[in-house]
Amino acid sequence: GGGLKPAPDTAWRENLKNRYVSSAASSKRGTGAGTPPGTTLFTTVNPGNPAGGGALTDSDGVIVDTKIKRAVGGLTWLPNVTAGTGKGAFIMSTLEPSGGSYTVYIGKAGSWTAKNSSFRFESFLDISAAKGGGKAGSTRLVLAGTRSAGITRGSGYMEIDVNSRDPAKWTIRTGRSGFTFADTTNYESGALVQSSIPGLALFEGYVYASTSRNGIWSINANDYKGPSDRPKWAPE
Repeated sequence: GGGLKPAPDTAWRENLKNRYVSSAASSKRGTGAGTPPGTTLFTTVNPGNPAGGGALTDSDGVIVDTKIKRAVGGLTWLPNVTAGTGKGAFIMSTLEPSGGSYTVYIGKAGSWTAKNSSFRFESFLDISAAKGGGKAGSTRLVLAGTRSAGITRGSGYMEIDVNSRDPAKWTIRTGRSGFTFADTTNYESGALVQSSIPGLALFEGYVYASTSRNGIWSINANDYKGPSDRPKWAPE
């Protein structure tokens, strides 16, 4: 009683009785609107109840957003996007469809913009500060790695156009002919396009995509010379 916060070990013990941690992310690289620097969030999932057994917690294991009830994962901090009046935002995706579609949540605990997608996303990466991710033009991008129900096969990655300050106006691109990051012919001819991508990372200008069965792929995100001369993916 009295509104006291449960002891961290007690909160985690209660939270993880029937759940597991599906993803985690920290905002330490940014100061998103209403998001204190260093905020760390965790998504937890009850595998026996994906429709209502999800939870979003803080680093103490305390549930911080009771509106998130579906199983979610892929939680990622996007440090360079501008969402609302602040820089940076969290993004995550539901793990099971509802009404035939998945939901992507963008924002912060207690204040989310929801967008529907026909794809389940397993990972996200903010490349909007890289030359090929938008720095060289008017489009700013986040990559979204897909995962199929069979785990091993997927649909590669999709592009999310995050150029607007309003996440409700962000566009999830699913038609590869409209992609602007990598060389389209190169991407469509490789195994990456048919892979589940549980991990995406950016290091020293290179984007790395970790797949479930086709190894690791990389691309120089700054090797962008124009719409007709874009960087190419290659297996590591």
